[in-house]
Amino acid sequence: MLFVIEEKELGSVQVANNEESTIDIPYANCTLAREAGVTPLHAGDLGYSTKLDRDGDGVACE
Repeated sequence: MLFVIEEKELGSVQVANNEESTIDIPYANCTLAREAGVTPLHAGDLGYSTKLDRDGDGVACE
C-alpha cells in the first residue's frame, strides 16, 4: 500500500492510498484544533485522533 502524506493549511493532512481514496485528518495538534474552535473532540468526531487524546478517555484536546 502506498501512502502520500502532505501538510496543508492549519496542519491538515491528507493520506491517499493506491486506490486514490483520501482520508482527511484536519488537526495536527490541539493548538490548531482550539484555534479552529472545535475542541474538545470526541471519539467519532471529524478530526479526533488518539494522538490528540492524552489520557485515552475518548475526548481529545480537553
